[in-house]
Amino acid sequence: MSLFKMPLEPELKSNIINHLIDEWGIGTHDLIINEFTVGDLSRRVDLALIKSNRLFAFEVKSDADSLVRLQGQVDKYLTYFDKVIVVTAPKHTRKALEITPLHVAIWEISNGKISIKRKGRIKAVNSKKELIEMMTAVELRKLARQLDIKTLNIRRKTLETALMLAPCYKLRDSAINFIKNRYKSRNDKFFEKICEGNSTPDDLEYLKLSRRNVKTAEVINIECFISALEELKSAHEKNHKVTNMVVNV
Repeated sequence: MSLFKMPLEPELKSNIINHLIDEWGIGTHDLIINEFTVGDLSRRVDLALIKSNRLFAFEVKSDADSLVRLQGQVDKYLTYFDKVIVVTAPKHTRKALEITPLHVAIWEISNGKISIKRKGRIKAVNSKKELIEMMTAVELRKLARQLDIKTLNIRRKTLETALMLAPCYKLRDSAINFIKNRYKSRNDKFFEKICEGNSTPDDLEYLKLSRRNVKTAEVINIECFISALEELKSAHEKNHKVTNMVVNV
């Protein structure tokens, strides 16, 4: 009696990448990222792709996964990516079609093969807030200098507020270019490794953040936390002043 082995997430990711290579013609001129965090590191996209200056997010749901979090994940990704594609095992296909918006693509994966159940469509992200969030604090400082935007200090929150004055198209172009530069060496190594062959689960390590970049991301998160505390303190001080004024009156 043979036991059916369910494919694990790394295997499914490799299948997706091979499909993108064969059907979309992705290569070193594009950028593929394994586990890309968005939203102050609160969400992690299984696979992200930048192709022709379009931002794509791939959420993978294997047989071992549930769809409990899918709606929230998709809603979040739609604020950062031009197109969201849910790649699901056959058991989840019908439910995925039911609970996701019509412009979200649904791909079904079975035995390593992908079939398109819903094409979805591209809706370009043009939200300044989300585009700014996709850049690191160092990148925001660099962009502020490039655009000659003055800031009171170099805290992330201050930079974010100042850059809201920049044109949306410049923020979008900058975010995409910074992300490409951030991952370029890893992307090049990945495509050099697989050459003209197929991607394997082991190759996915080439597409992950280095430890140094993970630490940088942690610093960004700490800066956001510090900024939030400072805002809370400022609001508390204002409320305290108002209270004193009322008492004095």
